[in-house]
Amino acid sequence: MRRAAIALLLMAGFPCLAWAKDKPNIILFLVDDMGWTDCGAYGSQYYETPNVDQFAAQSMLFTDAYAHPLCSPSRASIMTGQEETRHGIMSAHGHQEPDPPGPQVFQENPPATQPFLLPKSRQYLDPETVTLAEGHPSPKHRVGNITDGPDKIPAGTTSDAIINNIDLYPTLLELAGVPLPENHVMDGLSFAPVLLEGKDFPRDTSFSWFPYHDAGISVRKGDWKLIRRFKENPKYYAGLVELYHLKDDLGETNNLAKQMPGKVAELGKLIDRHFIETGGLYPKPNPAFGEQAKALEIQSIRWDAEGQKGVAWDFSDVAP
Repeated sequence: MRRAAIALLLMAGFPCLAWAKDKPNIILFLVDDMGWTDCGAYGSQYYETPNVDQFAAQSMLFTDAYAHPLCSPSRASIMTGQEETRHGIMSAHGHQEPDPPGPQVFQENPPATQPFLLPKSRQYLDPETVTLAEGHPSPKHRVGNITDGPDKIPAGTTSDAIINNIDLYPTLLELAGVPLPENHVMDGLSFAPVLLEGKDFPRDTSFSWFPYHDAGISVRKGDWKLIRRFKENPKYYAGLVELYHLKDDLGETNNLAKQMPGKVAELGKLIDRHFIETGGLYPKPNPAFGEQAKALEIQSIRWDAEGQKGVAWDFSDVAP
């Protein structure tokens, strides 16, 4: 749920661009389990990363870019330009036998100790999905170096655009001069105009959904970030709702949820609509959880948006 650092793009990947005539050659470096302060370019005084730092000095650095909390959904979102709630790959299950095609479903036979029924991760992308590799008609490129194109992306610049893994697909296609594929739902937006023209990015939100372990979903909008949890874990966080003002609290240490229930409700509506618009399954109380499940059912509320049903969180527990 924490912020990922991107040096065009660190953590989600480094696109290395070399322009050959009018079109670039692109290499995308993916770095697994790298925190946003784990290199010198982003302030680390512990890790020595001279090559990354040199690359960053020739690049545009993004200070507010995000990656998903796990490798498999990150890769799926890069390949499809879609949110996890849409493509349904939320864990590393690709080595297992694929399930029959169809809509997302909840996990079967959940343990009685698990308060919520959680969505089951898909084991493969929908065969009809047009991936990034298929969206480009000529996927073979010779190796390039970022220093080959200094006149395209201003070196040593930064951007505070709120971008995500889902934005890589449309960005790389636009940089390569390739139109977006038809009949493919794209959640991401191209940030090529940010890179090449210094324009503002037209979106100020980013979602991150991880239903397992300490299950939760977060939304970043502007300077605000809301994290909604589905399991208590006092060792690592307090309560089920966290609200942070990142401009004043970059390390997310001061939870403002109890002081600002209105802001919690405002951002919570974005999460609810996100599930509806992307077709994701929202966790629901586990009937096997006994009497506690009944209490959870009472705390949950139903709402109707544009004729579709969804489950919204009851924010009364964070009221002052």
